[in-house]
Amino acid sequence: MQKRQNNSKKCITIFIIIAILIITMGIFSFLKKDMGYKKITLKDIETNKDELDNKKVVYEGAYMGNFEPFLKSLLDKKIYVETNSETIFIPKIEQFPGFSSNYYNIKVRIYGLLITKDGNYGYQGLAKYKIIASKIELLN
Repeated sequence: MQKRQNNSKKCITIFIIIAILIITMGIFSFLKKDMGYKKITLKDIETNKDELDNKKVVYEGAYMGNFEPFLKSLLDKKIYVETNSETIFIPKIEQFPGFSSNYYNIKVRIYGLLITKDGNYGYQGLAKYKIIASKIELLN
């Protein structure tokens, strides 16, 4: 009887340890998605564009879009934001203010890969820089 109780305690202890490991790994994998990104500003880009080229960045700014093609998907009027099927929108893009009317000027935080070479991005190549967005968070 004593041996069964000890075995039960061992099984419960092992189960708890495994549960803690699974939970911890899940938490860290969620956090890891945002790791490795460097927070930057437009001034940082303009002064260190060669150093920041092809780097993972976090950028906060005004994200604009409307019917005018030259304003579509611009960040602070200088950075073209490229999205794809892998881009995560928080909340979903359909919930962004003005999305349904295709006119928005909102504050966002964008995680993505910054491209500074060549300087001809977006509609007719009017944007100097590009961020290939992996995640876009609405801030206002």
